[in-house]
Amino acid sequence: MKIERLPNRDSVAAKPDIGARVRQARNECGLSQTELANELGFESPTAISLIESNSRNISAQKLYQIAHITNLPIAFFFGV
Repeated sequence: MKIERLPNRDSVAAKPDIGARVRQARNECGLSQTELANELGFESPTAISLIESNSRNISAQKLYQIAHITNLPIAFFFGV
């Protein structure tokens, strides 16, 4: 009997690309990184850049705010 290994969680390709979804939502709404940063209370647009490149985690609260600002369901950001 052959036992198959499950992939480790870092190699699972099904992880949602939340940063790309944030970028897509922002662009579709015509917002700049600076404008979205201001709406979310960040001090600079660098925070948005880092979120969009998946270099910075985003809190559930901030993601909810982005969903509200862009008028998109929260599920959009998870690829559902």
